Amino acid sequence: MEDLSSLIRSTRRDSHIRAVGETIACMIVAGYVVYYLPQAAPYGAVYFGLLIVFFACGTVSAIVCSHILRNKTIQDHPVSEKKFWEQEISRQSRLLHTVPYWYLPLLMIGVVLTLTPLIQQDPTKYVVSIVVIVLVSIWIIHINRKEAARIENNLASTIDAATDA
Repeated sequence: MEDLSSLIRSTRRDSHIRAVGETIACMIVAGYVVYYLPQAAPYGAVYFGLLIVFFACGTVSAIVCSHILRNKTIQDHPVSEKKFWEQEISRQSRLLHTVPYWYLPLLMIGVVLTLTPLIQQDPTKYVVSIVVIVLVSIWIIHINRKEAARIENNLASTIDAATDA
């Protein structure tokens, strides 16, 4: 039971750390959008790209915050209900596995639209920017899947230890 209790604490702590990091990143990106939006030509690709990025930041923040609020509401749940906590920790893992589907598409579409003026100005810089975007996306997917695998392994080893005892 102590192993499950420590796994619950560490998973909750790690999810709060990720939420703070995501919120800070979204605030930085939103600040960038607010700064550059007045400079963009109205109704152009850059303008819509910036709006999409802003909307994507709001979506990411809403999903992350709702996830954290859910953690706050369940923190009083008794540790003795092992099945509940197994499902809850598995839910955390599934959220991390689904990052490519809810996090990246809107954000990357907005960034690509924002970069469209570079196609005519400097095609090489545009291609390099797209490669960087793809690499950052791969990195984001990798770190989230790695964290999901860590959570799953910790949960599996905790369950194994509980059944052996």
